[in-house]
Amino acid sequence: MQRLLLPGFACLLAACTSNIPPVPPGQSYDKAEAWQPSKAETKAWRSLLFSTSVKQVESDRIVVEAWGNPGTGIDKIEMRVLARAASEALDSGYAHFALVHVSDRNLPMGGGLGPAPIAGAEPVWIGDYESLVYNRYERDHAAAPRTWVLPGLRAVVVMLSEGDRRADRGFEASEVFDHLGRVPL
Repeated sequence: MQRLLLPGFACLLAACTSNIPPVPPGQSYDKAEAWQPSKAETKAWRSLLFSTSVKQVESDRIVVEAWGNPGTGIDKIEMRVLARAASEALDSGYAHFALVHVSDRNLPMGGGLGPAPIAGAEPVWIGDYESLVYNRYERDHAAAPRTWVLPGLRAVVVMLSEGDRRADRGFEASEVFDHLGRVPL
């Protein structure tokens, strides 16, 4: 029992000591200024940090992994991926982002030795919610019981600056974060 409590307490402590949520566009975080995150925003941010991880791959590319408790729906996990990707894009100074590869971390391809996307290894361009839903059905052809117990997604995210010609085909980071990152997911 103690073996379970100690790592759980360490994770909770790490989530509680993290930074505050990203500042809304057009405002700056300064203790002397008026903007401060609400308790709900701070709780949502800590929850998001607890259920996601980010790895920087290149200056404009990251890998976001999100997971949930047993029975958590894939739509909720996708929202966590989008919220965390939007947060990272804003923190890095990018206005837009797109998902270029999404895989269920629990569903290996037939004959594969590890997690891989069901639809294949080809890159995709997911810059709107409809494309994400379509990609979900491409991934979900043979859900395994493990996906119900340990649901999770891994996504490669490319962050796009305002002047990038691909930006109009991507998610707008500030809009996504305002809708998803300030409420508990």
